[in-house]
This record gives sequence, C-alpha cells and structure tokens, in this order.
Amino acid sequence: MVADTKNPINCRMADCQYYSEQIMNTSEGQVKQVFCASPNWALLSVTRIDLGCPSYRLDWTKRTSQLSTPEIKPVQPKPQPEESTAAILPRKPQATAPSKPTLSKVKNRNNDQPNAPDSLKPKPRQKPTPDFAPPVSPKPEPEHVPTKAFSRMKDLPPPEEIVRRFIESWNKQDFAAEYQCLSQTLPLPPLGDYIQSRQSIYQALSQQIGKGTPPLQQVEIKKVEFRPGGVYIECLRKDILGKEEKHYLQEFLLRREEGGWKITHVHSKRLRTT
Repeated sequence: MVADTKNPINCRMADCQYYSEQIMNTSEGQVKQVFCASPNWALLSVTRIDLGCPSYRLDWTKRTSQLSTPEIKPVQPKPQPEESTAAILPRKPQATAPSKPTLSKVKNRNNDQPNAPDSLKPKPRQKPTPDFAPPVSPKPEPEHVPTKAFSRMKDLPPPEEIVRRFIESWNKQDFAAEYQCLSQTLPLPPLGDYIQSRQSIYQALSQQIGKGTPPLQQVEIKKVEFRPGGVYIECLRKDILGKEEKHYLQEFLLRREEGGWKITHVHSKRLRTT
C-alpha cells in the first residue's frame, strides 16, 4: 500500500514501487531529487539505505523497463574433419595374451563344491539367560538449577517494554536510546550518523505541522507471541501531527541477545479511518 505523501530520501533502488524522482531547479542548476512514498520511511537510515531496505517492494514494470534484450548471435557450425583413407583400411588383428584367472573366478570355483549339511555345521554359542532379571531402579532426575545467564535475563525488561521504550525515545528525541533498542545484526550506520539522520527527519515533520508542534507517537500493544526464533509483537500506533492523526498497524520482531531483547525487524501498515 503506497502512502499519500512523498518524502525526500537518499535511495538507489529505482525498481521499488515507493521510489520516484523529480528534476528540481536550484541556485546551482538542475538537481535530481529522490522521493520515498513508504509509510515507514521515518525509520529508514538515509546513509546506509543502499545496503538493505526493510520497506523495499519490487515493481516489475520498472524492473523490465531497465532490462535490455540481449543480442542473439547465430551459431556457426563446427568444421567437420576430412575423412582419411586410414579409417577405411582394415586393421591387423593384434595377438592377445591368455588371461589369468582372477580372484572372483577362484571364489566361484570354491563355491561350486557341495556344501556341508546344516546338521554338521557348528552352531554359535548362546549366552545363558537367568530365570529372572533383578529389578532396575530408575535414576533420580537432577534438580533444575538456574544458570547465571538465565537469572540475569529475569532482571532485564520484557520485549514489550523495549517496544514502548523505542516509541518513547522518538517523542523525547532521545535517538541514542532509540539506537540501543535495535539489534546489531541490522545494517545500522554509526551512532553519530544515525542521530543526525533521525534529527533531520524529526525537524522535517515539525516544519510540515508548523507552529512549533512536535510530532508525537502513541502505541497500544495488542499481541505478544513467543516463537522459536524470538518474539512477535503486534501493536497499534497513532501519529499525532498537529490536528491530523494517522493510524498504523505496526509489527515488531525481537530476539534475545547479550544485552537483552533487541528489535530485528519493523513493519508498518497504514490503516484507513472513516
């Protein structure tokens, strides 16, 4: 679902359905400006967006227009070798040495001899079995002793608290704390570049609202589901942009790492309100 507004961003994925560009006249001449229409564009990093974008959606119309039809070259037949007269002349038969009997033939000769009757073959010895077996007592199960790592995880905040802290960091403009909520497995830029990028996005939204009103976000968690690879959290997010309100269905994936629960994936979907 494509959002209503276009937002300037540094992106090279021209085959994305959210990608658009426009030639703008500036004091330095004509400059190409790239826009992103994704509803989740505020969470994107403008400095490392070329390494992987979670909002990327392929547009086959744009992709096929960029492809060119390869030139098909005719296949030339390979030259056939000329027939020589040596292939027509008959060859002389070569003398072959008599073959020696192989080991398999020797074995087959031994197998041709008549086998001894079953009554004369020695029978394998069997172990004597006792009349009764002593009862086997079950081994006692060891008591569960919590490890140090497990006891430390009890003291850490739950995954839903990490989601609330992530949203609240946006409202407080504490982008360093917001950075700490994200997993290091994501293609994140350095902390200084991340803070500068988030501040520019926050200021751009404030200028759109006007009158110095900050853009605020409110979250309501609806579902928390523990899965083998981590935790899935579904919530409703409301963006308050002055007098206008926008509603989103936001999904988070968190994984337990060394420092606690970290966000590994975020997906937002705009909800239409009547």
